[in-house]
Amino acid sequence: MDKYVIIEIVDNHLNPDGLSLIVKANRIDVASEFEHLSEIFEEKYYRFSLDETSDTEMFIYPFSNRILNRMLCVARQQEKGVFWKPDLSEFYDSPLQLRDGTIKTVHKYIGFC
Repeated sequence: MDKYVIIEIVDNHLNPDGLSLIVKANRIDVASEFEHLSEIFEEKYYRFSLDETSDTEMFIYPFSNRILNRMLCVARQQEKGVFWKPDLSEFYDSPLQLRDGTIKTVHKYIGFC
C-alpha cells in the first residue's frame, strides 16, 4: 500500500458533485541511497516533497467533518513518521480541468458514483 504525505486539505464548493474535500498529497518513496543507514539504525528513510508539484495527487471526497477531522489527524502525525495510506480501491480516476486549462487525473471517492 502506497504512503503519502498530505500537503494541503481544502474544501471546494465549485465541484459539480457538490461540496467536496480535496486532499493534495505527495507519494513517499523509500530513500534507497540511505539503505546502509537503515541497516545501522534500524530506521527507514523516506524521500518526499512538502510542496505541490506536477506529481502531486489529488483525492476528492464528499465533504464531511468526520473525513476532515480524520485527514487533519493524519496530517499532524507526519512529523512522527506516520503517513497516510489511502485504500486506492475506494477511489476511481476522473479527469479534472485545472484553472490553467490543463487536465489532471484525480482520485474521486467512490461515494461520488
